[in-house]
Amino acid sequence: MQHNWSRYLRYIIGGLIGSTLVGLYFGEPVYGLTFGLIVYLWWTLVQARRLYQWLANPSATDEAPQSIGLWGDIFDNLHKLHQNHLRTQDRLRAQINRVQESTNAMRDGVIMTDSRGAMEWWNGSAEYLLGFRRNTDQGQYIHNLIRTPAFKTYFDSRNYREPLEIHSPAKPHIHLQIQISLFGDDDRLIVAKDVTRLYQLEQMRRDFVGNVSHEMRTPLTVISGYLETLVDNAGDLPPKWRRAINTMAAQSSRMEALITDLILLSRIETGEQTVNDTLTDVDLLLAQICHDARALSGEKQHEITVHIGDHRLLKGDESQLRSAFSNLIFNAVKYTPANG
Repeated sequence: MQHNWSRYLRYIIGGLIGSTLVGLYFGEPVYGLTFGLIVYLWWTLVQARRLYQWLANPSATDEAPQSIGLWGDIFDNLHKLHQNHLRTQDRLRAQINRVQESTNAMRDGVIMTDSRGAMEWWNGSAEYLLGFRRNTDQGQYIHNLIRTPAFKTYFDSRNYREPLEIHSPAKPHIHLQIQISLFGDDDRLIVAKDVTRLYQLEQMRRDFVGNVSHEMRTPLTVISGYLETLVDNAGDLPPKWRRAINTMAAQSSRMEALITDLILLSRIETGEQTVNDTLTDVDLLLAQICHDARALSGEKQHEITVHIGDHRLLKGDESQLRSAFSNLIFNAVKYTPANG
């Protein structure tokens, strides 16, 4: 490149010297030099005009303007840069099209928005799941299309560690799980997954647990009632039946506690459970649980002792506190070897 520039410079200086010598031959060397400069300036302006026209509409022709010397090299190098740019542009466009095609093949809805929620792009599944329209929703704020208040709060919170579950605004029978990721200049990538089947299965499980727990409680209450009557009159029974009756009564109480826990779990999951904060006597509560634990231990004859330094009251739901403490103690009885 440096060699070409030196050659061009020699040609220019040689031309100016030649025009000066021609002017000297006619006795006016200044006019000769001026004429040479004017010719060179005219040639430069013509080539600059051709360059301007070509740059203004480079796709009009695949070939660069033909010229010689410095301007010829300029046209050729610009043409090569333009061709490289077109090839790079085609390659990037093909990659973008491939990414969009693969994203459109996904069953999950994918939406790209800017930091304020203006919609920039979404795939076909997003149109189906959320009811977006490509002709009219481009540039719209997504929270104007998904009007669930929980979604607007979730979008603005910037805390996306846990997904959000909502119903589709276009198809209310579809249950969606929304997950947002940040990228770029605080932009959002939103993925909407259809979890209707899982939601229905979970609802069936909750209904099953709730229904079975309530259905089992009635017959078990009858059995427990008869067992309590037998325990109260154990003195009238043969000795070999007394221990069996006591064990059956203890296991019946244990089953009642398990069913109570299942009903409580069902109420918590369905939002029906109300917290009842009261002052609970921890000493009395633990004494009752340990009494039940000794009955559960039975033939294993575990050693169960309670040591409480001072008398304390604990504020909370007594039934849930009983469930928490009893789970710990009953598990200890269950997994501790005999006489432990």
